[in-house]
Amino acid sequence: RNEAYNDTPFVYSKDWRLPSRGWFRFDYSSTRRPPPDATSTTEVSEITRLLRNKELSSRSRLEALRAASVHIFISSNQCRTLVQCFPAAVECSSPEAINSGLDESPDRQEALCILHTRVVDRERMLGPEVLYSPVVVSQIGMTNSGGAVRVRGGMFKTGDLEMKTAEVQLPPVASGLDGGHSQHSEERRDQNFKLAHDPNSAYFNFLIVFKEQDVLVLYRRLGVLHLLNPYKPEVLRMPVNLDIFEQHRVVDFLVQLATLETGSRVLCWLDGTQVCVPASWGDKGVPRTNAVLTVSYEGHNSSFASRQVMADQFCIGFWSNLQKA
Repeated sequence: RNEAYNDTPFVYSKDWRLPSRGWFRFDYSSTRRPPPDATSTTEVSEITRLLRNKELSSRSRLEALRAASVHIFISSNQCRTLVQCFPAAVECSSPEAINSGLDESPDRQEALCILHTRVVDRERMLGPEVLYSPVVVSQIGMTNSGGAVRVRGGMFKTGDLEMKTAEVQLPPVASGLDGGHSQHSEERRDQNFKLAHDPNSAYFNFLIVFKEQDVLVLYRRLGVLHLLNPYKPEVLRMPVNLDIFEQHRVVDFLVQLATLETGSRVLCWLDGTQVCVPASWGDKGVPRTNAVLTVSYEGHNSSFASRQVMADQFCIGFWSNLQKA
């Protein structure tokens, strides 16, 4: 993934031959997962103790984690603890990046890249406990990137696709959790914002492991299919390009699941404006076209059996009870 030769991106194919010199950089996203009967290692305290030694450089600690990771299976809670041994985004970003919402933690990103294939309960890792904090996820795709234009009335166009504005605009997740008087809600949001950027607050340490930029980088490095939670698709919000196979597959997953769960629907945004997903996508399939969207899922009448069927078809490492037996 993300191949580059001498810092020039290209698409790898079987016809490409490895040059005798130069820099070849890429990300590798493995499909190996813990077997169905795998259990987490009962004790990782020695690894945690080493990783918390701030006298060692981040590079040394990451190399130690990479060497140890192939010998252990861990739970999502253990994964969270190990990742949080590395500096949070607010600790390693400039004030300008923090104020503009572009703060990130490359070390935590690298730690999750190392550990994600060793986690035995992926459905929890790919949830609010580790990767998808609701406060962070609610911001993804909400900025105006200039990718869509209004063509007429309530119609927006992105790439080769036209979509109609949704009649009801959903409020951001964070504001939906506030409730109460608008003034109180605004004060609560201000307080949450301050706590979310204070690495010494319990709120920060418990709720926010990865910031928005971290999630977006992990989507690019590991691939959106590897970070799709088929059991809890409601927890994520993903930017996708329908012309890219794996990102198209994510939308196809959500559309197919919505047809199996009565009352459920795929949520879609263009530059922060919610738009309707065409009903034809459920009958004729999601088009492969040049269109950049942000998608999420609103589940009603959730069916675990349906989600397991979809998990078997689209994802890796989500085992049914029969497979675990």
